[in-house]
Amino acid sequence: IAEAVGIAQSTASVHLQRLLDDEFVLVDRSSQASWYVVNAACIEQFPQAAEQVMGTLVGSIPLPDAAVQAPWHGQAEAMSKPS
Repeated sequence: IAEAVGIAQSTASVHLQRLLDDEFVLVDRSSQASWYVVNAACIEQFPQAAEQVMGTLVGSIPLPDAAVQAPWHGQAEAMSKPS
């Protein structure tokens, strides 16, 4: 990912960790590699999720510094567990 977008690996790791913490992306570590995928629940439930997580909405005033609980928060574990 870092190479594809032209950033340092450490920078990519920091950004991916934030996306993981906010459950915007999910990670599959079942093999030797880690595979990151967009959490479909956040896309379906909140189209402006990236702006919400980052604290601003396009064409709007900045959001408060307080953490905003995303509507999909807590669903990642249920989605990643085998049935």
